[in-house]
Amino acid sequence: MYLLMLLATFVSAIYGYNLSARADYERDIARKRAAGVVYRFLFHTKTVSELVSRVSSTYSRIPSLGLMGVQPNDLIYADFNASGVPGDNKGTSLAYQQGEGENKNIQYFLLRRKNNNNQDNPMYYPAASGIEVKDWLTFGRKLYDKSEMVTKVVCMDTSKAMFESGAKQCTSETDSEHHLISSCCSGNSERYLVSYRTFDVRFINRITHKINMDFWNAINERAFLDNIGIIYWEGGKWKFNGRLNFPPAFEEEKRAYEEAHKNDANPDTRYFPGAYKKKTYWELPTTIFKEGFFQIDGVNVCHDSGCLMQIKYF
Repeated sequence: MYLLMLLATFVSAIYGYNLSARADYERDIARKRAAGVVYRFLFHTKTVSELVSRVSSTYSRIPSLGLMGVQPNDLIYADFNASGVPGDNKGTSLAYQQGEGENKNIQYFLLRRKNNNNQDNPMYYPAASGIEVKDWLTFGRKLYDKSEMVTKVVCMDTSKAMFESGAKQCTSETDSEHHLISSCCSGNSERYLVSYRTFDVRFINRITHKINMDFWNAINERAFLDNIGIIYWEGGKWKFNGRLNFPPAFEEEKRAYEEAHKNDANPDTRYFPGAYKKKTYWELPTTIFKEGFFQIDGVNVCHDSGCLMQIKYF
């Protein structure tokens, strides 16, 4: 009996050794990679949001930086090839760009006390700015390069809602020589950070040239908290699919609903239901999100295969 059990164990071991890996093993890896991209994307946007808050509240009062608060269409990104960043700080520093062309002003901000070689960064950076370098970025984290990901500031003119015809971004006050002397984003309740990232080839279907199901699943498994999804250009406008709980996305529907139910005696039906605020689809308003909105270095990077996008208040 003992020999029979030993033989059975031996045969089963040989059989198990020759079995192929789980059929879903490779698919599981692809899903985890997609979820990892989404997580790193959200971590990047959080770091950008924290820098923008400092520019708005503190850094704008430092004359040497030349930043007049936060302005519409400001760009924030990690520039791995920036000559203005000391040492090896690739992926651990952020550039804040205000203006464009000849009026472009780019300031770089270090996010760690030590660089990637574990050497001390300057105590203050930019030099003589009074900005003490701190560990703003968690150790071990890296940001995406600007060739892949950029964040843009949107500050609405509050005279019209984003979905209304004629909606536009606010205009800051300037002096007689057209230099900015104020920030219309300051104190504005309708100001947003729009982040977008290109997709790796591995997440694009070779036949349809659209995002594959692994990445869709990584988005669809998230709660309606991050306002994150995939954008693509179709029919002359940008369209969003994902997880969104964002007032400008449902404001038009909310107004129509409350007008139709304003005489309801039952408060449960009189007010716009919370479940309707959770959106999986949104056509971005063309007045703000024009065809050339989602660019990186002048290239419409999101046209062909779409982009990962997040929009959030700051």
